[in-house]
Amino acid sequence: MPPLIAQYIGGAGTGKTRLLVETMEKVVEKLHDPHLIGYVSFTRAACDEAAARAADRFNVPLSELRNTGWFKTLHGITYRCLGVNGDQLLTDRAADRKWLQEALQIDVQGAADEMDSERLDVFDGAQSDADRALAMWAAARNRLEGLRPVWEAADECDDRTPPYDDCAAIIDRYEQAKRLDDRMDFVDLLGMFGGWRFHTDGAQRVSPIGDVPALPVWIHDEMQDSSKLLDSCFRRLIDAPGVQWVYLAADPFQSIFGWSGADHRCFSDYPTAKRRVMPKSWRCPAEILNLGEDVLRNCSDYWDRGIEPVGPGGEIDEESFGGGWVDDIDPRESWLLLARTNYQAARMARRLDEAGIPWHPTKKDGGSKWKAPARATAIKALMNLEKGAWCDGYEWQGVVERLPAKLDGEELLTRGTKSQWAQYGETDLKQWTWIQPADLAQVGGTQKLLDLIASGHWREVVDGASDYAEAVEHWGQEAVDSPGVRLGTVHSAKGLEADNVVVLTTLSKPVAAAAQSDEGADENHRLKYVAVTRAKQRLIFVKEQKTRYRWKLPV
Repeated sequence: MPPLIAQYIGGAGTGKTRLLVETMEKVVEKLHDPHLIGYVSFTRAACDEAAARAADRFNVPLSELRNTGWFKTLHGITYRCLGVNGDQLLTDRAADRKWLQEALQIDVQGAADEMDSERLDVFDGAQSDADRALAMWAAARNRLEGLRPVWEAADECDDRTPPYDDCAAIIDRYEQAKRLDDRMDFVDLLGMFGGWRFHTDGAQRVSPIGDVPALPVWIHDEMQDSSKLLDSCFRRLIDAPGVQWVYLAADPFQSIFGWSGADHRCFSDYPTAKRRVMPKSWRCPAEILNLGEDVLRNCSDYWDRGIEPVGPGGEIDEESFGGGWVDDIDPRESWLLLARTNYQAARMARRLDEAGIPWHPTKKDGGSKWKAPARATAIKALMNLEKGAWCDGYEWQGVVERLPAKLDGEELLTRGTKSQWAQYGETDLKQWTWIQPADLAQVGGTQKLLDLIASGHWREVVDGASDYAEAVEHWGQEAVDSPGVRLGTVHSAKGLEADNVVVLTTLSKPVAAAAQSDEGADENHRLKYVAVTRAKQRLIFVKEQKTRYRWKLPV
């Protein structure tokens, strides 16, 4: 007997993930064992959060549930079911990148692995022809298509697309090298479990490999981001004997990873016994929610979900890129700055940095001069010493690392201080609990350094110190170390929210060209909807009048 399938459809801020977790808790109450639940989402963080809820609710060690339970991404589930040796799997490790470059004999950044959390627009971040070929190969396999239709779509909108024959040759070398060295990437992993063999002219059905866990319940969150390949793996899980209930949660209008292979129809096409549309956004006020719906009405498959706003109000403004919108940003408040591509996000970042406004990237692995905790710790130690206060051994080790040994021909640190402190371990550092200005000679500091610290001129010597110290004086320590300002692309911000949202409407030529097809136009509208509906109070559109390519919004 097939399992009963329930669908939860929720627009921005309607609480569908919360409902899904509550459903999980009710299911566990019946089963009395969270190990009997499979919980799938697209990030390890989301799976870990659900696992933590289940572990806390039923007094199970979280580490045990993570190791032996099934709260995982589909990539993690297939990895475990197939029993793959970790050394076989190509990831972003330095050793794997080296293997890839040697195998292809072409400069390449990394293997195509998990579906990119940031849509390639079309090749945002891909620096070489090999990177672009592998990006298209990953997209084709996730779509269960041949390479040519993916290549044609890329070639139509991006002049950086390598010739088809060159791409096919790169992919052939890549696949041959994997076979010779018994290596695989994440897409191969999914193909083995889902029952697919990949060729450049298409995907071929084969017998699936790997055991399927015997679980009565499967829960899948954010299913609008599923590709046909991922969906084939999930269908294998829920088709197993003994599966009784399946709960799916998604918002088809937040499916924004189409280039990587995501297809919201993977969610919509399930036969369901129960379907629930979340009725109210707990995030967006009326003006902002209505704008989001106006954007979606341009989609070819739009239907009104009847979502109510959290309340009346909401402010929508327009500014020019060179205008004063940056002056309104306060890192003690909640701000989210969004752009369509990494390049445009970097331009916004430069405006913030020029204004001395601390910010953090929306992606955990993203970079920012304000997101450097080790450097910040060293700078704070020097600020304390300047005031006549103290630092400890750990902090002083960071100071020594960042100070030059000499300045203007005079020693700041005595000879051998840098190598000595670099070698100190935890036991050594614990001995230095209080290091005050009067103690600097004992830890390798010179009188020149003492004078530099007392005068405050050390800020000119340590990289980033002047901006950091000025920001602390202006905004306060907490706002600098944990700013309320986050910046990134629209793709990286899905699931995030802020009181104030700034959206740069400038597009690149390839992005604008990609939106000319019917499929691309629909995804473009969904991206605009995601950007708009991050706002809880105020939404600011930043426009550039001279740019040829930009989002047009019904404002």
